[in-house]
This record gives sequence, structure tokens and C-alpha cells, in this order.
Amino acid sequence: MELRATISNNRKDINLMNPKVLLRNIEILIEGTPNEIFRDHCWVTITPEIELFLGTLNNGKEASITFTAREMAYLKQGTIKSKTLKRIKGIQVA
Repeated sequence: MELRATISNNRKDINLMNPKVLLRNIEILIEGTPNEIFRDHCWVTITPEIELFLGTLNNGKEASITFTAREMAYLKQGTIKSKTLKRIKGIQVA
């Protein structure tokens, strides 16, 4: 699935085994149709490709990016099903 989102150096769990970065205003891009909102935000695992991209941002700066990813559902608080993204690839400045 092709998406667009805003990314910044807003990170969490950086000292743990699975550091994450915040994506905001995530839209699904489908040619010829209005963009569909995927989520207003989600935390995604920092992969080597994401880490490399974050290195190009100045502190506090953010960028609009396009990329491909897979949707992943998970349980939140044991019962509520939520979704995030995995296998983020092909990051480009939008």
C-alpha cells in the first residue's frame, strides 16, 4: 500500500530493543480517488532505512514523505483492535 505521512525526530523507547518514531497524518494514496485517512498517528519501528532518512532531518524539523508499507493489526488494552504499519520501504520526500 502506498502512503503519505509527516515524520519528525519524535522518538520513543530509544533505549529499549524496539525503538519507534512517530508518523502523523497518514493517508492512503490511491490514484484517481481522494486520499483516505489511515490513522491520525502511529508509532512505527525504526528500521535502517528510516534511521538513514531521519539522519537527513535537522533537529525539530519534520518532512512530508511517501512510502510503501503493510498494515498490521494488533490488540490494544487486550480487546480493542488497532492498526499500525510494518515493512516501510521506498521513503521519499513528498
